[in-house]
Amino acid sequence: MASGSDEDDLTAFFVPASMRVVRTMPALDRKHLKTAILFKWVARGWQLGRVKKKLPRNDGGFNFNVYYGIDDRESSHCLSQERYVGGVVEGASENEVGQVADGSWVAFEKVNK
Repeated sequence: MASGSDEDDLTAFFVPASMRVVRTMPALDRKHLKTAILFKWVARGWQLGRVKKKLPRNDGGFNFNVYYGIDDRESSHCLSQERYVGGVVEGASENEVGQVADGSWVAFEKVNK
């Protein structure tokens, strides 16, 4: 979901069908690669991606590569507990979700039917 105008900033992110927000940050180790996430970019707002690779910690604090289908690219991120907002956004209004800080992220898990 791209952001760019004041109106777009008020738009909540969407939860993919058959998935739900994980309330607390999951342990993103090798067994959790391919986890679907939403990451809030400064210029583009909330974007859906998939965790692809665990990185060794570096000076920039990046610890994971995330693939984004919207531009068919991977980006390095610091997916940290401090920036995880799963419990905050669950049940929040669209305006509240739009006000979450840039660099925040949430993870999804499949809902068993």
